[in-house]
Amino acid sequence: MRDGTEGLCNPLKWNFFGGGLNENEDTITGAARETEEELGIKVKEVDFELLGELRPQKDKLVYVVKYTQVVSWQDIIVQEGAGAGYFTKDELLKLDITDVTRVLVGKLL
Repeated sequence: MRDGTEGLCNPLKWNFFGGGLNENEDTITGAARETEEELGIKVKEVDFELLGELRPQKDKLVYVVKYTQVVSWQDIIVQEGAGAGYFTKDELLKLDITDVTRVLVGKLL
């Protein structure tokens, strides 16, 4: 869940974890870095799979990756945002989610 920081877009709405790529950073390296920054877990780049690219909005390109290893809930420390959770597609669509998340769910699940 995104936090409620003043000025943050989509405050307190559910969204997938992610972020931008640093200059000259490839998608998988960025995914591993963002996972550690946001969820506090060390991951290996080889354990990510690039599923594809989506353009949920005209000016927004999203690289979709999947982490292929099992993660124990107790290993996750949410370091950015107001919370985290596991949801089925039906559960997720009943939550207050961002527009981009709704597009991604519709195309991916």
